Amino acid sequence: LLHAGPIPLAPTIQTFVRFCDVVIVMVDTPHPPEFDTTRLLAHKRPQNFDYTSLRVAVDGVMSQAINQNKPLTLIISSTVSPGTVRSLTAGHPQHVKIGYSPVLIALGSVVRDLTNPDMVIVGTDDPTVHDIVEQIWTPVINTKPILKLGLGEAELAKLSMNAFISFKIAFVNHLARMSEALGV
Repeated sequence: LLHAGPIPLAPTIQTFVRFCDVVIVMVDTPHPPEFDTTRLLAHKRPQNFDYTSLRVAVDGVMSQAINQNKPLTLIISSTVSPGTVRSLTAGHPQHVKIGYSPVLIALGSVVRDLTNPDMVIVGTDDPTVHDIVEQIWTPVINTKPILKLGLGEAELAKLSMNAFISFKIAFVNHLARMSEALGV
């Protein structure tokens, strides 16, 4: 993938759908302030992510796939709550295969994390999508694991990893504050 040269970007969704067999949608899904790791114990129940940009992208791809009546695999990579991919793609045409493959990146190491991921998660109800994503990632990841899961399992796995990382950061920050307070 990366050795073949730059990844082409198209000016419109219509162009992507016309010339690609696989479309990967990776847009920001911002979360509300309640998800801030410095306030993990906030009493407010966190609201869902903002799916505005994701919905626009998925609707655009679906619309073009229907207009062009072309077989297509749509992979959503944005961070979402369990059930979101199924909800966003409900009623999709039969010739569009759906998958979820979140990227596991950290701020400050995005390029390194994309080119050398610890693992790849693929969630789908269609086993052929597992194979398609595996073909895309295998040249990049070499011998690292590809976790083949259902849609909901993959969505939950991504959120679980994010929560675990947030917990570790919050815990270390708490220990640092305690150490400062105790003069240790």
